[in-house]
Amino acid sequence: MTYNHSTIRRRYDQGLDSIVRLVTQLEDRIEDLMGLHVSQPQRLIRTQAAQIKRLEQTVANKDAELVEAHQLNRQLQTRIRELEKSLEADNIPTAESIIRRDSHNSNQPPSLDLPWEKPKRTRSLRKKAKLLQKVKMFHRISSNSFIY
Repeated sequence: MTYNHSTIRRRYDQGLDSIVRLVTQLEDRIEDLMGLHVSQPQRLIRTQAAQIKRLEQTVANKDAELVEAHQLNRQLQTRIRELEKSLEADNIPTAESIIRRDSHNSNQPPSLDLPWEKPKRTRSLRKKAKLLQKVKMFHRISSNSFIY
């Protein structure tokens, strides 16, 4: 509630009891605000301190998890290298060499080649035959023509 000149004047005109009540209300309001001013930051500080502790614990847990993950990663990489060396020593074909086999590099018939891996033809055999027929006809005509 705001008190301007006209509000205070009205209270003054109402008498001494009205002024005393106004001053008492203002004092109570000031005490309430002082209490909020003092207690609010302390409460806020306590909640933030508790939150900081929780976050620090979370960070510590995540650090431990990260260290464990790095150790597991190193172990798995070492195991992979060992298995690769074992495969090389045993001459066992790798998955890539098995997958990439087709009729050109194995004894499979061309019908077993994957359709999306079949080589595309650059030109049709039929077009080539027509072209050869035209060339032969041209040579036949030119060889049969007489020069006068």
